[in-house]
Amino acid sequence: MTEKLDQREIVERFQAMCNQQTQLSSKLAELEAERAEHELVLETLEKTPDSRKCFRLIGGVLIERTVKEVFPAVKQNESNLCKIIGELQEELNKIIIDISEYKQKYNIMTQEEYLARPRQVV
Repeated sequence: MTEKLDQREIVERFQAMCNQQTQLSSKLAELEAERAEHELVLETLEKTPDSRKCFRLIGGVLIERTVKEVFPAVKQNESNLCKIIGELQEELNKIIIDISEYKQKYNIMTQEEYLARPRQVV
Protein backbone atom coordinates (compact mmCIF):
# COMPACT_ATOMS: atom_id res chain seq x y z
CA MET A 1 0.00 0.00 0.00
CA THR A 2 1.42 3.37 -1.00
CA GLU A 3 0.99 6.14 1.51
CA LYS A 4 -0.66 9.40 0.53
CA LEU A 5 1.53 12.38 1.34
CA ASP A 6 0.60 16.03 1.16
CA GLN A 7 2.89 18.53 -0.53
CA ARG A 8 4.44 19.72 2.73
CA GLU A 9 5.39 16.16 3.77
CA ILE A 10 6.86 15.45 0.33
CA VAL A 11 9.02 18.58 0.52
CA GLU A 12 10.10 17.84 4.11
CA ARG A 13 11.16 14.29 3.18
CA PHE A 14 13.02 15.56 0.13
CA GLN A 15 14.85 18.19 2.20
CA ALA A 16 15.73 15.56 4.83
CA MET A 17 17.17 13.31 2.13
CA CYS A 18 19.18 16.20 0.69
CA ASN A 19 20.46 17.11 4.17
CA GLN A 20 21.53 13.51 4.70
CA GLN A 21 23.37 13.60 1.36
CA THR A 22 25.12 16.84 2.34
CA GLN A 23 26.18 15.45 5.73
CA LEU A 24 27.54 12.27 4.16
CA SER A 25 29.42 14.27 1.53
CA SER A 26 30.98 16.44 4.24
CA LYS A 27 32.00 13.42 6.31
CA LEU A 28 33.49 11.76 3.23
CA ALA A 29 35.53 14.88 2.44
CA GLU A 30 36.77 15.00 6.03
CA LEU A 31 37.78 11.31 5.98
CA GLU A 32 39.46 11.70 2.57
CA ALA A 33 41.58 14.54 3.97
CA GLU A 34 42.51 12.41 6.97
CA ARG A 35 43.40 9.49 4.69
CA ALA A 36 45.61 11.79 2.61
CA GLU A 37 47.41 12.88 5.79
CA HIS A 38 48.00 9.25 6.75
CA GLU A 39 49.33 8.56 3.26
CA LEU A 40 51.76 11.47 3.55
CA VAL A 41 52.97 10.26 6.95
CA LEU A 42 53.45 6.73 5.60
CA GLU A 43 55.47 8.02 2.64
CA THR A 44 57.71 9.93 5.05
CA LEU A 45 58.10 7.00 7.46
CA GLU A 46 59.02 4.60 4.64
CA LYS A 47 62.12 6.71 3.94
CA THR A 48 63.08 6.88 7.62
CA PRO A 49 65.24 4.32 9.47
CA ASP A 50 63.23 1.95 11.71
CA SER A 51 65.20 2.86 14.83
CA ARG A 52 64.61 6.61 14.53
CA LYS A 53 62.48 8.28 17.20
CA CYS A 54 59.12 9.65 16.20
CA PHE A 55 56.09 10.98 18.02
CA ARG A 56 52.50 9.89 17.67
CA LEU A 57 49.45 11.75 18.93
CA ILE A 58 47.07 9.34 20.69
CA GLY A 59 43.98 10.76 22.35
CA GLY A 60 45.54 14.21 22.67
CA VAL A 61 48.76 12.84 24.23
CA LEU A 62 52.06 12.87 22.34
CA ILE A 63 53.78 9.49 22.67
CA GLU A 64 57.44 8.84 21.84
CA ARG A 65 58.01 5.67 19.81
CA THR A 66 60.24 4.38 17.04
CA VAL A 67 59.33 4.38 13.37
CA LYS A 68 59.24 0.57 13.51
CA GLU A 69 56.52 0.73 16.21
CA VAL A 70 54.47 3.51 14.66
CA PHE A 71 54.46 2.50 11.00
CA PRO A 72 52.17 -0.58 11.33
CA ALA A 73 49.64 1.34 13.43
CA VAL A 74 49.47 4.22 10.96
CA LYS A 75 49.19 1.74 8.09
CA GLN A 76 46.31 -0.02 9.87
CA ASN A 77 44.56 3.31 10.52
CA GLU A 78 44.88 4.21 6.84
CA SER A 79 43.46 0.83 5.86
CA ASN A 80 40.52 1.31 8.22
CA LEU A 81 39.89 4.79 6.82
CA CYS A 82 39.84 3.39 3.28
CA LYS A 83 37.29 0.76 4.32
CA ILE A 84 35.05 3.34 6.04
CA ILE A 85 35.34 5.70 3.05
CA GLY A 86 34.26 2.88 0.73
CA GLU A 87 31.25 2.07 2.91
CA LEU A 88 30.22 5.73 3.16
CA GLN A 89 30.64 6.15 -0.59
CA GLU A 90 28.28 3.20 -1.17
CA GLU A 91 25.77 4.73 1.24
CA LEU A 92 26.07 8.11 -0.50
CA ASN A 93 25.51 6.50 -3.90
CA LYS A 94 22.37 4.80 -2.56
CA ILE A 95 21.05 8.10 -1.18
CA ILE A 96 21.71 9.81 -4.52
CA ILE A 97 19.72 7.10 -6.29
CA ASP A 98 16.93 7.36 -3.70
CA ILE A 99 16.77 11.13 -4.15
CA SER A 100 16.63 10.77 -7.91
CA GLU A 101 13.80 8.22 -7.68
CA TYR A 102 11.93 10.39 -5.16
CA LYS A 103 12.28 13.45 -7.39
CA GLN A 104 10.95 11.50 -10.34
CA LYS A 105 8.09 9.95 -8.36
CA TYR A 106 6.84 13.30 -7.04
CA ASN A 107 7.94 15.42 -10.03
CA ILE A 108 10.29 17.55 -7.92
CA MET A 109 12.62 20.11 -9.47
CA THR A 110 15.32 21.96 -7.59
CA GLN A 111 15.59 25.68 -8.16
CA GLU A 112 18.66 25.16 -10.36
CA GLU A 113 16.83 22.59 -12.48
CA TYR A 114 13.78 24.84 -12.74
CA LEU A 115 15.84 27.82 -13.92
CA ALA A 116 17.85 25.68 -16.35
CA ARG A 117 14.85 24.08 -18.07
CA PRO A 118 14.09 25.05 -21.66
CA ARG A 119 11.55 27.85 -21.91
CA GLN A 120 8.53 27.66 -24.14
CA VAL A 121 7.92 30.64 -26.37
CA VAL A 122 4.27 31.70 -26.43
